[in-house]
Amino acid sequence: MARRTETDLEELRQLILTLDIKLDKKIDSLGNTLNQKIDSVGNTLDKKIDAIGNTLDKKIDVLASKVDVGFTEVKGDLKQLDERVNQVEKRLDDTKSSLEKRIDDTNARLNSITIGFLGIVGILVTGILTVLGKLVFFPNSLS
Repeated sequence: MARRTETDLEELRQLILTLDIKLDKKIDSLGNTLNQKIDSVGNTLDKKIDAIGNTLDKKIDVLASKVDVGFTEVKGDLKQLDERVNQVEKRLDDTKSSLEKRIDDTNARLNSITIGFLGIVGILVTGILTVLGKLVFFPNSLS
């Protein structure tokens, strides 16, 4: 019986070794399969990330071009605004010089009128003073 037990034990040992080898092969096979699946998933993720990155790059480029167009339009509007401001400033300067000329003309007229008025008043005052002087200094000559 001892021989039988040893033989059975040897068979069991061989069976365990065979199962261990098969298990190692299966583990290696599963590891390889798992690595392949991980690589496949990694490649798929890389492709999707690249696709998303390309899409984002395109969207950023479109947005940048829109911003550039907007800046160009704003610059054009600013140039038009500058031109209008320059036109308004020129018209204000023209109006100011025209107004100053009219004031100078009016001032000259007023000066002429004032001189004329004062001349007439001076002549009248001189005449009145002459008549009063004759009356005061030569009272008999009138009678």
